[in-house]
Amino acid sequence: MKTLALALLLPLAALAENEIGFIERFALAADREKALGELVPGSEEYYFFHALHYQNIRDTAKLNDILNQWRQRVPNENGSRRVILNREAITNYERDPQATLKYLIERLGVRHDHQQEVRDQKPDLPTSLDQARIARDVFLEDALNNDRGLQSLSQDALAALIRDQVPLTPDQRRAVLQKLQRPDVPNLVAALNADFKAEPSIGFGDLPIHRQLLISQLDELKADHGRSTSFIYTYLRKLAPSADVNLEYDEAEREAWLDRVWAFAQDVSSHKTIKSRILYLRLDHDRKKGVYDRERFLTYLKLPRRLPYINEEFLRTYNSDWCDLTADLSDPLLNSPPIQNDEELVRDYFLHLFAKAA
Repeated sequence: MKTLALALLLPLAALAENEIGFIERFALAADREKALGELVPGSEEYYFFHALHYQNIRDTAKLNDILNQWRQRVPNENGSRRVILNREAITNYERDPQATLKYLIERLGVRHDHQQEVRDQKPDLPTSLDQARIARDVFLEDALNNDRGLQSLSQDALAALIRDQVPLTPDQRRAVLQKLQRPDVPNLVAALNADFKAEPSIGFGDLPIHRQLLISQLDELKADHGRSTSFIYTYLRKLAPSADVNLEYDEAEREAWLDRVWAFAQDVSSHKTIKSRILYLRLDHDRKKGVYDRERFLTYLKLPRRLPYINEEFLRTYNSDWCDLTADLSDPLLNSPPIQNDEELVRDYFLHLFAKAA
């Protein structure tokens, strides 16, 4: 049995020894293009041996064409393709030596910036920086010319652009104002006014710096933006007492604050909800002290509100803005949640005022 198996394997072994691979057939072929027909199109061997053949016969057009096909098929760095490119660079040296040298320098990372190290010799290096290259104006000019978003500028540099009224494009001015974090910058209001007129247009409150403005700066903008809800809310927040004051327990500070916000809000004719809320808070504050101001109460009653005790005829005929007692005004007026219904306060005032009149 063993003898039979050995007899069967001997011819196969002899056949394997006599077989030659494609590389040998390609190298020994009289017609190499015919040998290339054995390769599977799109395979690594297909591209490599075609490129090698076109390189050997110096058919540059076909070589470039097959290399382009290879790159499209395998876009990443490829070792076999690199062999062809290296061969091509060396082969072309006599025809274009500079191109070959450039290729080798890039591939091998050749550097020629080395310096000889000489013992006991002082280095010939500058001992100070060239002020003409590191001056503030140099960096500023570079930022204005090359940094469209002005990301490289510090807060001090941004403020200096506004303070010194450096000429800026509308986009640069908008970028400065978007990044500026402090309002105490001379000429800031002028820059803001110019920005409000630029395209694309924005409203008050669209930039963080708007909410950081000082009261004096807000006063300068009041004529143009005083009707804006964002402006009104910002202004009212600026009238709040310091963080050390607790309005709930400090009666004098609470009254002073109510005086400040009413002095501002009474001229804001288009925001009845704000006016009614401030008056409500003041009326509630006064009655806790035993004070019932008739004129202030009548001013409050004149503001239109949708409530059960309001005359139905008035409710049907009035078509203007109503005071919204359900609005949460805790942002502009500190802790001022919705009132919902003011009937208890109104009833209390009527009873005291009627009793006094009687």
